[in-house]
Amino acid sequence: MRHGVSRLLLIALVSLCGYVACQAIAPAHAQQPAQQQADQPDYAAWQRVASRAFDAIESSRASTPAFEELRTTLVGWRDLFQDAQGINANAIATVRRQLDALGPPPDAEQGEPETEDVAELRSALTEEINRLDAPVRAAQQAFTSADELIRGIDRIIRDRQAEQILAHGASPLNPAQWPTVFDEFQRTARDITGEFTLSLANPVQRAQARDNLPVAVIEALLGLLLLFRGRVWTRALTTRLFEGDPSAGRWIAAFLVSSGSLILPFVGILLIVAAAQATGLGGITIDQMLGLVAIPVFFFLLARWVGTRVFPVERARTLPLNLSAGQRARGRLYSAILGLLAAINYFLRETGRVNNWSGESLAVMMFPFTLVCAILLWRLAALLRQHVRADAEDDGIETYRSRTTRVLSFGLVIVSVLAPVLA
Repeated sequence: MRHGVSRLLLIALVSLCGYVACQAIAPAHAQQPAQQQADQPDYAAWQRVASRAFDAIESSRASTPAFEELRTTLVGWRDLFQDAQGINANAIATVRRQLDALGPPPDAEQGEPETEDVAELRSALTEEINRLDAPVRAAQQAFTSADELIRGIDRIIRDRQAEQILAHGASPLNPAQWPTVFDEFQRTARDITGEFTLSLANPVQRAQARDNLPVAVIEALLGLLLLFRGRVWTRALTTRLFEGDPSAGRWIAAFLVSSGSLILPFVGILLIVAAAQATGLGGITIDQMLGLVAIPVFFFLLARWVGTRVFPVERARTLPLNLSAGQRARGRLYSAILGLLAAINYFLRETGRVNNWSGESLAVMMFPFTLVCAILLWRLAALLRQHVRADAEDDGIETYRSRTTRVLSFGLVIVSVLAPVLA
């Protein structure tokens, strides 16, 4: 009897819960379409974008900038679909908890069938979950489509970049290309001269130059002082720190001070450029080319400073390489010339970009620098091999330093041979 009453009470309690749940779901169901419509992406607009992207990928005729712009648009849609996958997350979680509270459906073959009220509630909750989950599935499918389209565009761009890298450019040995170099130089020289002449003829710019002249002169003088004397001051202080048999602390201090031969001249160049810009007599081309000066100058100063560290003038307590004074002098010279050529190379390339020089002209201009760099790398490799031989004679065995230097020498030889051939 008590079991029968308990069962009736349980059925009544479940029915009451089902009634409350249905009442709670009904308003949500009635209000959901408007909210869902507001939160969901515009799939009609997405279909138009996806169709256009699919056609562009299939034909692969669009330019690379057009593909990059289309990719940006697709990434925006993909991010939108990723956010849309969280639509109705709270409502779905709530309904799932209600469905879990009912427990698993009973097996009709092994036990009593589920009551009609509980079965109706379970069916209503299941339908509600499917309805709430529909926009999530749509966002997931759209996200996958957008991601695949982006991958397709990436493949096209990568293939084009690979083709561009492996494509044969104009040969610098073709005499037909040589006159274009002089034409490009003459055109740039005319542009610079014309801009400077117009600036001098402009009374406003002349007045501005007169007002800024004192500051420009001070900056230029200070820059010249640091450029021509900064290295001398640094070397004198470094030599004083290295006097006698310096300790490890003094060696570190001397090494840090030696960086002044890089920093002080570089600051001097920056001051000279600032002085030229302060006059206000330059046009667009002149200002752009002045802005290109700092980086190539730093390349040269850095190469020269590294050369003095690897091939020092003074014979310190320990030397990076086992070379004579004459060999170290050649090493410093090769390093400085390499830095100078790298600086000129960078400046010419950026100047060509600013002035729209043709690729054929750049190829002809860069080849002599590439050839000289290859020769210098070959000679540096020879110095490294001399160090390996000297180390073997002194120690009688090949040390780890010698093996490392031998590998580096071999790498320099390969680069010195391949660079002009590839150019």
